[in-house]
Amino acid sequence: MFSDANLKYSSVDARILKGYSLEDIDMGTLHKYRKAYDNRHENHPWSELSDMEFLKKVEAWRRDRETGEEGFTVAGIMMFGKTQSVTDQSCMPWFFPDYREHLSMIEGERWSDRIYPDGTWEVNLYQFFSRVYQKLSLLLPKPFRLADDGLTRLEFTPAHTAMREALANALIHARHNSMGNVVVDGWINRIVISNPGSMLVSIDEFYEGQHSVCRNPLIQKMFVLIGVGEKAGSGADVIVKGWEKQKWLKPVIKQCEEPERVEKNSE
Repeated sequence: MFSDANLKYSSVDARILKGYSLEDIDMGTLHKYRKAYDNRHENHPWSELSDMEFLKKVEAWRRDRETGEEGFTVAGIMMFGKTQSVTDQSCMPWFFPDYREHLSMIEGERWSDRIYPDGTWEVNLYQFFSRVYQKLSLLLPKPFRLADDGLTRLEFTPAHTAMREALANALIHARHNSMGNVVVDGWINRIVISNPGSMLVSIDEFYEGQHSVCRNPLIQKMFVLIGVGEKAGSGADVIVKGWEKQKWLKPVIKQCEEPERVEKNSE
């Protein structure tokens, strides 16, 4: 709660980490992100920058003008870092994002697939987002549509955009420095996304849109740069309208007090 109360002065994700270097960055993640950036910003000058200079541009590395201190930010390590670098005591030791898929027909089997820190991949925000969004996309219906050329099949719907925004929203607004974690549960007819931390706007304001107070503005910026995670509160509009266009029930937002969590439930 202390960190939330002081958001107007500085955000947790802007904190400069001591002792971190380029060795703490997972280059596979960074280059995957840079490819997504280049696809969205064709021929942009940042595309020609070195990895280190690019990291500075997106504020994964910053310099404090008042103190002269410089280094990797919490946001930069959480977005692109290696697992042990992210979960180090000086960064986010409780970071444990979890995706659980419930499609099994076998009695007693808890889930049919799971994405969590199991030692087989570098666990950071961008890797988790990419892997889980691919899984969630497969749970959504994909009507047959053709592009303007009359040949190319399109399988991307407003529901996919809404799901992408809902997942990014949870990662952007989660209180990652608490003893809780982002959890995504997927069923054939329901998807539940929950994150630690209370909402910084009311539920009514969330549904209205155009209201936004961001807990992790640098993480938000990194997602927005690749076209994910709307600013100015419009992400809520995208999520709700995406479900409405499929004639599905309006997504349900729940806020739990003990422990503080925000849950988005869509059917």
